[in-house]
Parts: sequence; C-alpha cells; structure tokens
Amino acid sequence: MKGGISPLHLQVRSDEDNAIGGFMRMLSNAPDDELVERTLNGQLEAFDELVHRYLKRVFAFVFQLVNNREDAEDLVQDTFVRAFQRLCTYQRGRDFVAWLMGIAAREVLKHRRQCAKRAQLMIISHDDLPEATMIADYATDDSHPISNQMLNVELRLDIQRALAKLTPLERAALHLCLVEGYSSSEAAQILGCAAVTVRTHLWRAKRKLRKELSDYAD
Repeated sequence: MKGGISPLHLQVRSDEDNAIGGFMRMLSNAPDDELVERTLNGQLEAFDELVHRYLKRVFAFVFQLVNNREDAEDLVQDTFVRAFQRLCTYQRGRDFVAWLMGIAAREVLKHRRQCAKRAQLMIISHDDLPEATMIADYATDDSHPISNQMLNVELRLDIQRALAKLTPLERAALHLCLVEGYSSSEAAQILGCAAVTVRTHLWRAKRKLRKELSDYAD
C-alpha cells in the first residue's frame, strides 16, 4: 500500500496499546507484595505504581516534619530511592507503607542532623492534615465537648496555630495515629522509638490542642 499506513499496521498498534493498557491496569490492582516481587524481578513499572500509590501519603508525613515544601520534595525523592535500593530487605506480608514511612522518618532524621541550626517548629497546610480529623478527635473527649459549628476560616487558622506549638515528635505521633490510623506500637516502629514514647507524645499533643482550642468548647 503506497502513501499510507496499512490496516495490518494499525491493528498491530491497537493490539500493542491494548496490551500495555491491560498490563498497567493489572499493576494498579495488584497488592503491594506482588508489586515488590515484580520490581525485584526487573519490572520497574511495578515500582512506579508503588510510587504513584503512596507518594501523597509520604509527602504529607514528611512535610509535617520539615515544614518546607522543597525540602519535603527532596526527602520524599530520597525516601523512594532508598526504598528501591533496600527493597530486597522488605519482608513479605509486612505493611509496606509502614515500612516506607520508616525509611522516610530516618531520612528526615538524617536531614535534621545535617541542618541542626534550623528551627523544627512546623506549620501544617490545611490540605495536608484535615482539620476535621483533629476536631473529631477533640469532640470525642467528654471533658471538652465542642460546639457543632462550621469549620470556618478563623477555626482553620486557630488549628494551624495550635499545631504549630507542637513539637515535631508530637506532630508525627498525631499524624501517624490519627490520620494514618496506626496503633502506638506501629507508629513506634516507624519512628524508631518505644510505644510508650509515642503514647506520651500523642497525649501531650492532644492536651496542648484542647488547651489552645478551648474557646470552641461549650
């Protein structure tokens, strides 16, 4: 056939596109352990899927600890690079995202050591830690009932100010236990400390938040 593309060529391209699309859909539905195994067997697309799956969660966690978007982006990239390098150490059946958060926590610790002069108080963006989660937890405490009112701009700002007064470990414990839903023991494994330490920081964080947000109590 002159001056054009043959129907056979178009069919081949269509079949290839369908095959690629099916493969990517299969990866998007695959469990973490399978993606790890495929990555170790040389299918780098599987690791791309892991990055896509957990990038936002790792970034939200890291951003709280460094309070700098550029630093957070660099540390998240370092986290995934280190995760790829150490993927052979991942134990099948373990919570992959917890393993990943542990690497992120160590990268942040290394970053802090390198930047010891920088202040570590953090101001979180309301897009990264939903105020509703914080307020819901605050409202469940019978000793500090909260009025049923809309989360307006003023309340958002007050929550941000309250969060800014927490220490990095208090913020990390709060994020891992309330937002990510980890137990104190699981959070302790991620942060590399004792479970009682996590519970202590979590208790202190809640106490500080209740004090700072006491104006919203009945």
